[in-house]
Amino acid sequence: MEEIDGIDIICMSIVAGQRINAIAEELRTSRTTIYRYINHTADNAAAFREARRVGAAATAEEGLDIIDAADEGSSSAVSKAREQANYRKWLAGVQNREEFGPPQQAAVVQVNLGDALLGALQEHGGPAQITEGECELITDEVEALL
Repeated sequence: MEEIDGIDIICMSIVAGQRINAIAEELRTSRTTIYRYINHTADNAAAFREARRVGAAATAEEGLDIIDAADEGSSSAVSKAREQANYRKWLAGVQNREEFGPPQQAAVVQVNLGDALLGALQEHGGPAQITEGECELITDEVEALL
């Protein structure tokens, strides 16, 4: 049977939804000692990051449990439960952005056609002389782009 070392204990606790404070208390040590141990090696740090990512699901589920257990007859209890659940939702998003983080927003690109046209004209020595038929062709192409 494989021996379980300190980082395994810490990571299993994180995956189960325990916080560093609770782990430190259980191991009768400080948060600082826990973090020093986690950051002692690159492997420990990588294992901890993965445990946090996986443990985000436990955090999100804990938020649902809080909402489900709220006393519906008390508006202050419901408000408190909502805040606790929202905090866990935020924390889960921090721990695992892919699964629980806010959706990525598409980049908005704004193009000013007037500025682009002026820049092109300046770059090529000013306005060119074009016929009315060529102007209509260009207008049709620009409208097709819009």
